[in-house]
Order: sequence, then structure tokens, then C-alpha cells
Amino acid sequence: MQFSLFKYFDAILDAVEQDGLSALEQLEVKKALAELDSFLPPLSNIAKLVFSYYYVYQLKPQPLFISQLEKDLNVPTLYLKYEEAWQELVDLDLLVRVMGSEYLMPRSVIDAVAVMDLEYYWPNRVIIAAEHKKELFWRWIHE
Repeated sequence: MQFSLFKYFDAILDAVEQDGLSALEQLEVKKALAELDSFLPPLSNIAKLVFSYYYVYQLKPQPLFISQLEKDLNVPTLYLKYEEAWQELVDLDLLVRVMGSEYLMPRSVIDAVAVMDLEYYWPNRVIIAAEHKKELFWRWIHE
């Protein structure tokens, strides 16, 4: 079963894979990036791209090499140009640097995103009030 937040993550990842980083300026991609703002703190668009990739490709907490991300998204020098995007995520405990160019998304983050996704399964019921999404997300990843 796919989480419905995947449609936003996929929109971001597919557009970048197809059109490069300029895709982050496309209207559909901007909408998807904005949707992530409902529960994430302010992040750069590159950090949101990286977050999306790790969430989609790392449903089990295991390290992913940056070189694989660059290959999958067809952006060969992403890390060289935007290393600070990974650091943004590490500073917020959304990613953990394992060693060298390996990072992983902690299970607590994966689970917290899955809970946020409940809002999309039942759009006619308010599962989590909008003003509490960020607070709850942070509480869940630090429990």
C-alpha cells in the first residue's frame, strides 16, 4: 500500500529526474514542496528533495549512498554543490550520517511521516489539526 504523501514525494522526484534541478521551479513541484511545509520546519528546496528521496527509497532504516541518489535522480554533482542540504536534515535529526557519503533516515522519522499521512487517507475528517502538525511531528520523532 502506498502512502498518499507519496504523490507529493513522487512529483518532486520524478520532475527532477526528468528535468534536473530546474524542475523545482515548476508549479506542480512547488505545490508538492509546499505540502511538505505542513509538517516540516523551513527547509531549502534541495533539502526537501533529499528528504523526499530518503523517505521514498528508504522505507527500512538502512544507509543510502549519495552516489545512488545522484544516479537515480540523474543529478551527478548534487552533493558537491548542495552538501548543506544534507547538513540541514542532519541538524534537525531527520537524517543521520553513518559514514562518508552514507546517510539514513531514522525509523522514528519514517514512522512520523506515516502518521502525518493519515490526514490524506481521510480527507473529510480532521485527524491532526493543521496548527498541531509540526508540533506532533517533532514529538513523534523524538520519542
